Formats: sequence, C-alpha cells, structure tokens
Amino acid sequence: MEVITGKRMDPTPGMAKTILLGKCMYLKHRNNPVINEGIAVKGCPPRPADILKALGQAGIDADADLFENIDRLPGFFMSRYTGRSEFDESFFTVDE
Repeated sequence: MEVITGKRMDPTPGMAKTILLGKCMYLKHRNNPVINEGIAVKGCPPRPADILKALGQAGIDADADLFENIDRLPGFFMSRYTGRSEFDESFFTVDE
C-alpha cells in the first residue's frame, strides 16, 4: 500500500492499494494502469475526515483523534525540539 500526494509523485507498480491524496493526484492518476486499487481523497486540501476514511478503506486503523486535531500536529512535534542545541529552526522555514 502506498500514499501519493503533491504534484510530482507517481504510483509504484505492484502495490495492492494506492491512496491518491488530494485533487492533483486524483486528476493525474485516476486512470493510471499501474494502480491496482485506487482510493481517492479528492479535496484541495483534502479534509482530515476524508483522509481517515481512505486509510480505513485501505485497511489502516488510524487514530481518529490525530485527524480531528491535525492542524495542531506540527506544533506538537516542533515542541520536542525546543531548547536543543542541535536543532536549527532555519532548516524548517518556507521561503516564498
């Protein structure tokens, strides 16, 4: 099973199930012959509830609580690095 997202990823031949995460992936690969079973999550961005549903359809029992608070996850993970000298926040910025 694999999850592909963004605009540049391509499905891997031979996977039993492929989750097409987002409108771009769905439009690009909805008829791709290397996909055995495609599971579409069409939103842009995809809704957390739809991602959770797709994971369940693929046989993955994901924690619903994580998806209800998905917008808080980056802060949760970043807090683990606060005060560590080896962590350089400049590596984790978005330049526009």
